[in-house]
Amino acid sequence: MEKVDEFQRLLTVQFRELVLAIAYLQIGQQSILRMPAEASISLTLAEGLTTEPMSLHELQPHSGSVGLGIAELFQTKVIAAWADLLGALFEFFVQAHLDGRKPFPALKKRTTKVGFSDSVDLVEQVRQGLAADFAFGKYADRIKVISDVLTPSTRGASALSVIRKHVFIRNSTQHHGGRVYAEMLQQLSTRSLNVLDHSGRTLSLREDEAIHLYVPELDCLKSSLFLITNEWREQLATYSNGSNP
Repeated sequence: MEKVDEFQRLLTVQFRELVLAIAYLQIGQQSILRMPAEASISLTLAEGLTTEPMSLHELQPHSGSVGLGIAELFQTKVIAAWADLLGALFEFFVQAHLDGRKPFPALKKRTTKVGFSDSVDLVEQVRQGLAADFAFGKYADRIKVISDVLTPSTRGASALSVIRKHVFIRNSTQHHGGRVYAEMLQQLSTRSLNVLDHSGRTLSLREDEAIHLYVPELDCLKSSLFLITNEWREQLATYSNGSNP
């Protein structure tokens, strides 16, 4: 359960940093509006080197983009940590199975390469190879393996659906310019992507529309991640040997 606890602690810290960053932004916006028109700022680039003064009032219209960037950064970090957690759980299942401590038939048949001229123990090579193959697999395949071992409840399945949506949103941010793309809608079996706006109202986004993330949507993601990992913790606690991940 240590890896689950670490993930939840990271999630808590990241969300607090998100809230603080948004608060700084809002306070800064109000402060800039009260400043004289000639107020400016220069940034240090190196020792003795700064940028030209930049008017704060000219920068202020970009505050909305800054807020969206903060939200994207939180979401990207959290989904990356989620992927790491899935990998850590898979490694635990493989190690427990190889050690003979607990069988995991849900892992089914898997293949990997071993080097007989390698100084690394063959069993360790198998563990490392399987873990690497898992990490590079499709998200749908990875989460299915974990769910076959740690069966989600009905609420847990709903939480996993929210998380899956955010896996596609992260992929959109990295590879599709932050817009809804056709494969995303196809894989999610929907004609539009539903996200919560800054007021908590549902927005339905069609293909090629920009995805903007706000705190209500990210809070929904956070709650979903806590819900499913709490379920996993309870199931992992049933292992009797105390060697939980």
